[in-house]
Amino acid sequence: ELNANDYKNDDGLIDVIKVIAVSGYAPSNSEARRLIKQGGVKVNGEKCSEFSIPYESGIVIAVGKGKFVRIK
Repeated sequence: ELNANDYKNDDGLIDVIKVIAVSGYAPSNSEARRLIKQGGVKVNGEKCSEFSIPYESGIVIAVGKGKFVRIK
């Protein structure tokens, strides 16, 4: 689980790229961006095509198969 306050940008949105890179599921921000563009990232079970998403309690970000991060 990650703390949402550490990953919010100036607009109050969660920076998905940063979450993926910091969690270790991508070696860099550019690789995390590529994963999102290619459809390899899901947010709460839905494909994610955005780099920033609105905050909700308990968001689950999945990268590929079996790699999950929950944001509290």
